[in-house]
Amino acid sequence: MFRKFIFVAVCLFVFCEVIVPAFAQDNTGNTAEKRRPQEVAKTKAPSNEMPGNPAAIPAAIVDVQYDNCPLSGEKVKPEISAIFEGKIYHFCSNDCLNSFQKDPKAVIAKIKDAKEIPLTITNLDGKCPATGEKASGEVFIVRGDKITFYCCPSCIGKDKLPEEKPGK
Repeated sequence: MFRKFIFVAVCLFVFCEVIVPAFAQDNTGNTAEKRRPQEVAKTKAPSNEMPGNPAAIPAAIVDVQYDNCPLSGEKVKPEISAIFEGKIYHFCSNDCLNSFQKDPKAVIAKIKDAKEIPLTITNLDGKCPATGEKASGEVFIVRGDKITFYCCPSCIGKDKLPEEKPGK
């Protein structure tokens, strides 16, 4: 239930902040594309995404690990997280997550004593491992040094990671 709320909140935020302004009309009837083509181009997917992947799964991702929320100082909860510019940031509450989504760069500047762990993407094919549908770059789970993307919150964790073979 909680993950569904986060997913809906993120989708609503993206819709309101990216989609609506791109097609808004001014009083002359011109769309945003005619007025500010350089700003509309900024709304395109970041270049670190896998080429040809419609699900917008990043080609590489890093888990930024720290103990305390940069906004409240409380202990972070791994399940409350967001991806920004190829990095995963964790928070203690939805309020802090929402503040991050409004101004990510200001929040990132407050993070202290963090270490960055490169993650291995388990489903590079861009498909949800539970259903085979297109995975979303916003629905994921981090397990150790691996990240798996899913099509919807209800699929999270329904797959099993492949067993690692011991080194010889």
